[in-house]
Amino acid sequence: MKKTLLGLMLVGIILGLQVGSAWSQRSGVDGGEGDFAIYVSPSTIVKSAPCVWVTIHTDVPCGLPDDVMATVNDSDIDVASVYADSRGNLVAKLNFDDVVLLAEDSESATISLILVVGDDTLMASETVRVED
Repeated sequence: MKKTLLGLMLVGIILGLQVGSAWSQRSGVDGGEGDFAIYVSPSTIVKSAPCVWVTIHTDVPCGLPDDVMATVNDSDIDVASVYADSRGNLVAKLNFDDVVLLAEDSESATISLILVVGDDTLMASETVRVED
């Protein structure tokens, strides 16, 4: 009886870990366009929202790029900070007010992240909605 219960618990744990791992791969979420995947948060920029940051998550190891740059609607924007998420992937933060300023007269904003890796330059973009 104890062995059966222990076996069932073990199967439940293994199944739980596999399902959690599958969910954490962001399946079904658009990863933008370009040389690597990016996920912009918030996915809708509400100009009047009390936000501080626009955060860009990537699937690129944080230690890989030599330099990180960003644009909003093809205009340069300062990258406020770069750090590794819990998986070691690069996350970049942009000042929310700077993003709003560059997307002022638009219904959408194309946010691009440019990574310099050695002699190569990689770029990925995602378009988010902009609302008043």
